Amino acid sequence: MKNIGFYISIVALLAVILLYVDRFAGKGKNAGTSVTSQQTENAGAEKIAYVNIDSLVDSYDFYNELKAGMMQKQTTMSSDLETRYKSLQRKAMELQNKVEQRLMTPTTAQNEQQKLMQQEQEIMSDKQNLEMQLAEENQKLTIQILDSVKNYLSVINKERAYSLILSSNVIGGTVLAAGMDKDITSEVIKGLNERFRKSKGNAGDEKKSK
Repeated sequence: MKNIGFYISIVALLAVILLYVDRFAGKGKNAGTSVTSQQTENAGAEKIAYVNIDSLVDSYDFYNELKAGMMQKQTTMSSDLETRYKSLQRKAMELQNKVEQRLMTPTTAQNEQQKLMQQEQEIMSDKQNLEMQLAEENQKLTIQILDSVKNYLSVINKERAYSLILSSNVIGGTVLAAGMDKDITSEVIKGLNERFRKSKGNAGDEKKSK
């Protein structure tokens, strides 16, 4: 799994965020009013905002912490597999030299070769298992980030009552052009980071009290 994979999965999921206000869900004070009449009444008062996802994931401390942990784990696993594979290569070369120098019988050489082939299969199997493990952890962490962002957007939307919040990024998104007053990226990043730092502080206090 490439290092960039985690970033791409985060951006891909966050890029589809569309946060609807209560009137789209049929809730709120005008829950009994038809959608058509509500749209007519509020047509001139639509509140729309957007978040630049590339900037958000680059500046979100929680995301960067998770990404650093994933990359460190991947590096450790890759290093271990590489060490084992190089050791296997050395053994294969040693076996070849012994065979060429006739230091072992053909039967012994064949048995040693089968052992090396078995070790190679074990390494390949471990590699696949580790890739699957990293992919599963990547998915879990991606969901954590997505839930965190959506939860925070829901909180601020209770006060702002946006009709919807769109996503924007370098390679696409739902916003092609919009005024700067519609961009709430910096505000969202600041709020997310403040909440994250506060949660870490509370977690640290809990550990000290134990």
